[in-house]
Amino acid sequence: MADTLARLYFGQPSTSNGTLYTAPAGSGAVAVVRTIHAANTTANTATLTLALNGTAATAANQILGTFSVPAYGLLVENLNLVLNASDTIQGLQGTSGAITLVISGVTL
Repeated sequence: MADTLARLYFGQPSTSNGTLYTAPAGSGAVAVVRTIHAANTTANTATLTLALNGTAATAANQILGTFSVPAYGLLVENLNLVLNASDTIQGLQGTSGAITLVISGVTL
């Protein structure tokens, strides 16, 4: 099976925890997160929290813990985060409508 480039998530996370992406299900299925791009479109610092699996973005599963994105600022993370079949990315932001998030990667 060939790698397929994909936009895994695009939008503004809620201020309460939610599932932003679920990796494909099935034997041997995986996805690899390559880039997380977060743009703060407001005049105030805003926070973003992302986690792997679980039912909430708690400290035990955070991959980005309550990270501050400066006013009109940008966070770009280059990763190789492997998600196994049915793994999820959970997330939330601290200020409604402040952060636009794009998660990109490949599915295998």
